[in-house]
Amino acid sequence: MAEIISIVSQKGGVGKSTTAINFSAALAVAEKKCLLVDCDPLSAASVGMGVKSANRTLTLYHVITGRASLGELVIHTHLKSLKMIPSDIQLLCAETLLSTEANKEKVLANLFKDIKAQYDYIVIDCPPSLGLITVNAVIASEWVLVPVQCEYYALESIRYSLKMIEILKNRLGLDVRIAGILLTMFDSKEKVSRKVAGQCRRHFKNLVFETVIPRCVSLKESPAKGKPIVLTDVKSAGALSYLRLAGEFLGKSQSRRAGVNR
Repeated sequence: MAEIISIVSQKGGVGKSTTAINFSAALAVAEKKCLLVDCDPLSAASVGMGVKSANRTLTLYHVITGRASLGELVIHTHLKSLKMIPSDIQLLCAETLLSTEANKEKVLANLFKDIKAQYDYIVIDCPPSLGLITVNAVIASEWVLVPVQCEYYALESIRYSLKMIEILKNRLGLDVRIAGILLTMFDSKEKVSRKVAGQCRRHFKNLVFETVIPRCVSLKESPAKGKPIVLTDVKSAGALSYLRLAGEFLGKSQSRRAGVNR
């Protein structure tokens, strides 16, 4: 049964979609059956995986409106173990549609029940907000991964995301864990990067992943090629970092599964 990981940040430009693409690809390289779900109307993950607008005939919007089943949306990617559900701009209407549902916060959780048995992990790229789509994704998840760019205001961004998750856990009794806070766009030559990384580790301690995602030209270029970085420049610092991230997360996931099975 798949574990679902939501990639959450209320701030844009922190490497959220880049992380969703390359983290899910790294899990697939580790021979895990993985599904990447693009829940962002801006569809950066879809673009970054080479899914052209003309090929997105069915998206999550059509499932929410009852025009398709979730299984119909799944498409193949360049990696055998990685499948994807794309998004497009129509998903902007989803918040309004979801708000009229009886169990508006659990729509995605109910939808994923039908396909969880087919995968080891499902990675959700959430919108850069803490709206109803993101709330749905978190409620459906076992894990939340919070990427944060190594720049000022980073701590405030993390606090908002963690507060939202804590509120949902207390309100609904969720069994969702913080997979980790992921430092992105780190440049060891920049004083700001080093300072922010240090502040995050002091404030949030073991919640911060040991793995750090560096500034990397290859990471910037891979979306234009429509492939994850493990297929465009596997020896680059960016690719190696996401492979390490996958390994670090899998250790946490296996510990959780072992605890559940005891």
